[in-house]
Amino acid sequence: MAPAGRELAQALADAAAGITGRDASAPPAERTVPILGVFAVADQVAVTAHDLSAAGAGLDPATQIWWEAARQPLAAVLEALTGQAERVRAEA
Repeated sequence: MAPAGRELAQALADAAAGITGRDASAPPAERTVPILGVFAVADQVAVTAHDLSAAGAGLDPATQIWWEAARQPLAAVLEALTGQAERVRAEA
């Protein structure tokens, strides 16, 4: 569960960075979420999810953001993240 949770936290952080850097001509530089103890993973998911929510607040779902080194619609990124979160939850 911890590795999948860490991957989810990183994906959420990457999406938030892709939103905040959406107007840039290149994807944002990768910033790795630190690897902490297994008991911190849930907190990391909560914090990165909050950051994503704040970054995306009020944006049109069709807004193009950076995701996996390409521009993608925000709605598609959120759908992918929802699926990833559901898989993590199913593993718990």
